[in-house]
Amino acid sequence: MLSAKFRLRQDKDFTRVFRGGRRASAGLVLITFSPNRLREPRYAVVVGTKVSKRAVVRNRLKRRIREQLRLLIKDKVVRGGFDAIVSVRPGADKLRAAILEAQVEAALIRARLL
Repeated sequence: MLSAKFRLRQDKDFTRVFRGGRRASAGLVLITFSPNRLREPRYAVVVGTKVSKRAVVRNRLKRRIREQLRLLIKDKVVRGGFDAIVSVRPGADKLRAAILEAQVEAALIRARLL
């Protein structure tokens, strides 16, 4: 599980990132990011009902992405000082875990957060 200091949770932070952030995508993964004044990165994962109407499927996708982010943070691979929201597009629920992880990593590289 992604620890609390690496999670983006407040509504004002979401609004700031969505309104003033930059975007990078790879495949079915979109990352919206904005600088913060902290040393560590903070992430949120958003999976809308367009991806799947079943909460079980949406939550499984969120868990997979959060775990990948946790491992990248643990290995100190990601850059600090950014808030990022990871969103997935419809069809992501059909992807294998390895492909989804590769697309998340590719989007982070495009955003220069990795």
